[in-house]
Amino acid sequence: KTSIKSQERYRNKWQVTNSFEHTVTDYDKDIQKMSELYFSLPVNGIISRAFYKLWEVLIAFDIIPEIGSIKTAHIAEAPGGFIQAVGLYRDKFFKASDVAKDNYSTISIISKDTKNVPIFKTTVLKNMKQLSICKAGNCDIMNIDVQNQYVKDTGLVDLVTADGGFVWQDENYQEQEAFKLLMAEIILAMKLQKQSGCFVLKIFDIFTDVMVKILALLRAYYKQVYVFIPLMSRPSNSEKYVICQGFQGITPKEINNLEKILVKMPENPINADTQIKDKNFKRSNFTIDIFPDYNLSPNIKIINKTMGVYIANEQFKNINKTIAYLEKGIFFGDDYHRFREEQIKASEYWISSFYPINQSDFKVIKKKMKKILEDSLLESTKKVDELKHRLKHF
Repeated sequence: KTSIKSQERYRNKWQVTNSFEHTVTDYDKDIQKMSELYFSLPVNGIISRAFYKLWEVLIAFDIIPEIGSIKTAHIAEAPGGFIQAVGLYRDKFFKASDVAKDNYSTISIISKDTKNVPIFKTTVLKNMKQLSICKAGNCDIMNIDVQNQYVKDTGLVDLVTADGGFVWQDENYQEQEAFKLLMAEIILAMKLQKQSGCFVLKIFDIFTDVMVKILALLRAYYKQVYVFIPLMSRPSNSEKYVICQGFQGITPKEINNLEKILVKMPENPINADTQIKDKNFKRSNFTIDIFPDYNLSPNIKIINKTMGVYIANEQFKNINKTIAYLEKGIFFGDDYHRFREEQIKASEYWISSFYPINQSDFKVIKKKMKKILEDSLLESTKKVDELKHRLKHF
């Protein structure tokens, strides 16, 4: 996937195979243009695709208090799409007197590699007067001292988001390469989180015991935990978002124990500062367990792997569709026009589903999304129960 998409002759040609894209060729009502109109923004005013993903989360889940001002922290945030989404969401649907008291904070690593490591789009974010950006060293969240300084500077917050990633050494091992980053994000989030607060975390595949235990860790400290794939997450990618609601608190001793695990985890194959790959890194260096005394039940393992396989199959089908289209070499034929029509329909659906026309419509859409989530949860529970039944009679 990576090699074929990176070829110059395929540049800007493969995106047409994805239904939910923010831009559609020669179409003046695509998601990007309608977003600029909806929010009264200049051309290219939306910072990144991450904006649309969190916007879906904000509409679908109740992760922001309805009354009063809010305080948020955004981990591994550059170039700033999540902050922009929260800010515009607040401006659009909440009382101006409350929004004026909102406070946003963010931390992203400061690297020498400005090509591969995103930097904040300050030209856009400068309009957010209540925004503070980390100044603790190089802002590397893998560093416990940096974490603690950032927590001291920021204080406790209602909402934490973590959208981290880096240049992958081998995308087939994306899940394993991300372990240490995810642990660092979770630890920092729990240090920052107010009681009953919410946390949105980007993850990747869920095949290993380590990843299942990471989800179990989140479930131990939050009342509700959901795995959510936004429509604007490209189906060829493995990213997912864990939505955690109702933080129940954590003791200093428990934080300290998690920090010990983080410190012992092997370094990532990519240098955090330079983003240069470590040629000596071996896959055998990957973390193989984080809580060795905690044994996952066979049911939990199979259920998570079944979910992972289903999602991966959808990913592979999309990759194969894209490769077939590119290798065919006919970029403006029948397939192109069929894909483009699908994009137009998908854009219309997305805009009508996630951009309420007024406050009354906002309440209707939120209620509709809640019903969709409840139905999805019931269906998922039904499938899990069926799988458990099969396991008992295997």
